[in-house]
Amino acid sequence: MSNGSDNLLEKKFTTLNNLVGWLVFAIALFVYYSTVEPTASFWDCSENLSIYYKLEVGHPPGEPFLQLLQHVVSLLSFGDVHKAAPLMNHAASTFSALAILFLFWTTTFFARKIVIRNGGLTDSNIYLILASGFVGVVFSGRGIGLGRVYMFLFFNVLVFYQNGAFRTQR
Repeated sequence: MSNGSDNLLEKKFTTLNNLVGWLVFAIALFVYYSTVEPTASFWDCSENLSIYYKLEVGHPPGEPFLQLLQHVVSLLSFGDVHKAAPLMNHAASTFSALAILFLFWTTTFFARKIVIRNGGLTDSNIYLILASGFVGVVFSGRGIGLGRVYMFLFFNVLVFYQNGAFRTQR
């Protein structure tokens, strides 16, 4: 392949990867917002809501930053305790959808690396890479119901993605 067609394929992949990534984010956000608890749930999250709202002692590791972040979100309720739980639950849903977004981009990042190493980027490979990212987030997003797990996953996946992106730019 010539260099010009490689650049076109790279541009096409980048455009599709961004579009499909944001589409996956929008779907995940819709699903999480549709199923969010309006108040405290019967799971572990209700304990976390009180910890975040009052800045009490939480579960380590990684919890202190999460506590501060959720406490800032709870301040948006302006003292109305009835609004604090929905705000924090929606923030957890947003971070969950962001975790899915960056998990998709991380999967497609490494799938693209494998494809380029084994022969190069083609139109069919582009769609296979995007499908692998989509399948990865569908199967990773099943069965995890704790909001703090996804929020912690978001920070981990963000760091992992940025590390890969940084190594590519060097």
